[in-house]
Amino acid sequence: MFMFILMIMSLLRRKINIYFVSLNHEFYQELKLQSKSILLKAIINELSDKSYIETFLTIQTLTEMLCMQFNESHDIKLRDIKLSPTTFAKLIEPTLVIDDFEMNEFDLSIEDFICLQLDLIRQATLISKARKI
Repeated sequence: MFMFILMIMSLLRRKINIYFVSLNHEFYQELKLQSKSILLKAIINELSDKSYIETFLTIQTLTEMLCMQFNESHDIKLRDIKLSPTTFAKLIEPTLVIDDFEMNEFDLSIEDFICLQLDLIRQATLISKARKI
């Protein structure tokens, strides 16, 4: 069986994260963005970048306006949610698109599949480490 084990240690928190890279990795489970999903962590870390703040503020304003408009004419009132990268990531549905074609892990070569896993781990860890320091 072909498997890599990556250990990434944060010296600030003395926490060790262990990531398994395997040919048997079920990437379709990553696309479901469950709580232990590396893809979910990578998306949240990317959306937490300062370049997305203005966009999140615009979406927040639009949801507030929508709730106010609805509340004017209904007895049931809506409360607007505070949209964060985490709440937004739980609303979206990611897909793997390469060369304008939607793909799954079975469409990738072994090398591309391993590189995809390593890239996700890199995105999930490097950005969060830089943000926490």
